[in-house]
Amino acid sequence: MPPGLDQPCRCITLALVTALAVAAGCLAAGAGDVHTAVASSRFAESWARHGFTLQVAEDGSALAEWRIYAVCTDEPAPPCDTVVGDEIIPGGRATIAFAGFRDGAGDTLHGSILISTDDAMLPAFGAISLTLLPYDMAELDTDARSILRCGPRFAELAPADV
Repeated sequence: MPPGLDQPCRCITLALVTALAVAAGCLAAGAGDVHTAVASSRFAESWARHGFTLQVAEDGSALAEWRIYAVCTDEPAPPCDTVVGDEIIPGGRATIAFAGFRDGAGDTLHGSILISTDDAMLPAFGAISLTLLPYDMAELDTDARSILRCGPRFAELAPADV
């Protein structure tokens, strides 16, 4: 490809992927077995684990960021982390749309991963759920993995042996 043409192609490709992701999210949100389309405020917080954060908004939108543990200067092929001064900028990012609950208790929020920079961690267009657990913890589940997350009150609520 001639120099300079790859950037517009990347933008067009990203625009198409984004449009498809939004359409997939709308289809997931319209699924008949979802009880509510708005996330509960119980889910709307920052869920963390070393090198991984998940920020959930009350409208069900969410952003996940995680470390790849490969620096772009050493591993130039994405995904990779970027170092700016003494700050590490995570290379893993995903946009998520939680559509609602499928259970009567409202303890598990279900949705779709719309866009991801790292399909090994959070596969784009995959299903995702977030289940509340005791002590301000939550379990994030995808087809690829299940990972425990801690909310901001975990240290205050959890016993020392947890």
